[in-house]
Amino acid sequence: MIKQSSDKINKLTFLEQKKAIKRYSKEDKNGVAVIELTK
Repeated sequence: MIKQSSDKINKLTFLEQKKAIKRYSKEDKNGVAVIELTK
């Protein structure tokens, strides 16, 4: 049960990261924002 909920959270945060990376990569084509997200 705990593992399932943590998997859901991991998937959610992964999707949110993908959305954020898409959004930032449109704004900053040098990839600086993407690097900052991965810190």
